[in-house]
Amino acid sequence: MNRNFINAIEAALQQDGDSALKRITQILPLKIDAVRRRLQGQIDFSLEEAVLIAKELNISLDKVCIGSAYTTAPFNVNLINVDKVPAENYYNILVDYIRMFDRIKDSDNTRLRSAYNIMPYSFFLDHDLISKFHLYRWLYLVKAIDHKVTLSDYRMPARLRRIQRRFREANHCIRSASFILARNVFTNFAQDIQLFYELDLINEKERHKLKINLLNILKTIEGIALTGYYSSGTQVEIYLSNINLDASYTHFESEGFEMAHFRVFSVNGIESEDPEICKQSKMWIDSLQNYSTIITQSDAMSRSIYFNEQKALIQKILE
Repeated sequence: MNRNFINAIEAALQQDGDSALKRITQILPLKIDAVRRRLQGQIDFSLEEAVLIAKELNISLDKVCIGSAYTTAPFNVNLINVDKVPAENYYNILVDYIRMFDRIKDSDNTRLRSAYNIMPYSFFLDHDLISKFHLYRWLYLVKAIDHKVTLSDYRMPARLRRIQRRFREANHCIRSASFILARNVFTNFAQDIQLFYELDLINEKERHKLKINLLNILKTIEGIALTGYYSSGTQVEIYLSNINLDASYTHFESEGFEMAHFRVFSVNGIESEDPEICKQSKMWIDSLQNYSTIITQSDAMSRSIYFNEQKALIQKILE
């Protein structure tokens, strides 16, 4: 196990010799000679030492111990606990993602690849009523709020609105982004609005405002598809999927950093920095792109037909 762990350290650091020695000395409260003997295999790492190193370098101790018996990969599960102030947990998750964007935003080769079967956060988080409905709908479905609470009754914390806007701003600061969209992401959202209206959880005035918000989002995305850029200068490619998307996937890539993210349960996420998981995620999104139609700065007819259809359908659903 000790030899496997030393190999895992060198693989995680992509270093050996003095460079690895210096990094591990920063992690463990040991003198440099003691660390050197451990890295040379003369002394075994203790369990406590191995845990400290594994946590810092994102090493799977299961994989090290079990070896090739079966393949494992570390995942970070960002699930909101509906029993413990879910809005606060949601806030903390957005803060974590903002920190991640801040970590990679200055790199010249930062890239986001994604495929969505639901509307991406970055499309709507700066629209207060739409983002409020998105969170309210989730809270209602998981019974985190009473079934009699309407959208008007629900009070979204001001700090949560602010952090959502910060998330969108941070998301728009990366160098390039590509989105593969299921063709019904906007109309599905409109249908959810209509359902909650029919359940008397949204009033007529709110439904109208939500419709206007959704049409404005669609207009903004159409403008981005026309120019190929966010207002921040980020280069953007938008594709329309020609096959059904079974889930929403995102792959972040920057210098010295990679992360795969999987959207689950509407507002939650599962993510991994494991190289193999990231490789598979990137490959899957790239393969989906091959079965999609690009509408950014090209195929003006397909772009115009799609957005006009979406506007008409949203008007019909929310008339």
